[in-house]
Amino acid sequence: HFRCAAPPTPNPAKYEDELLDAYVFVDDADALYAEYAAKGVEFTRELADMPWRSREFVIKDCDGRLLAFGANL
Repeated sequence: HFRCAAPPTPNPAKYEDELLDAYVFVDDADALYAEYAAKGVEFTRELADMPWRSREFVIKDCDGRLLAFGANL
């Protein structure tokens, strides 16, 4: 899923409700999470099993966008 939006503004409360900018389905969320953690990526939601049968996490990229990565359980 992609969302068209203006560039991020310097507003620390912008993502209070965790409005995602993109969701990417991956084969192995655990491996990707470990790789990103080793590289110091900023997580806004840690890796977890979700009620909708997905294992996912959310990062903030260098432009302030929220990107979710998830794999089906």
